[in-house]
Amino acid sequence: METIKDAPIGRAFARLFQVREKETCKKAVFLYASNDNLTSFETVRAFVEKRGATLTVMEHGEHWFHMDEQMQFLDDWIRKSEVGK
Repeated sequence: METIKDAPIGRAFARLFQVREKETCKKAVFLYASNDNLTSFETVRAFVEKRGATLTVMEHGEHWFHMDEQMQFLDDWIRKSEVGK
């Protein structure tokens, strides 16, 4: 039986916690939606810059990627980024 920590979202959170513990993480890539109503762009930008990571912003996206266009963007981003390799 798959647990939350084995599911993709659980693995993503586990990776986020690993990155938070490090001062630098140049291989880390983050995806942010410009219409995110939970996390400010300034917060995400500061987090990414502090660690030397890469940030991609989806214009007109929301915090929860759920619409077809958002999911397609996410799929393409995963394929193009280190996440998909």
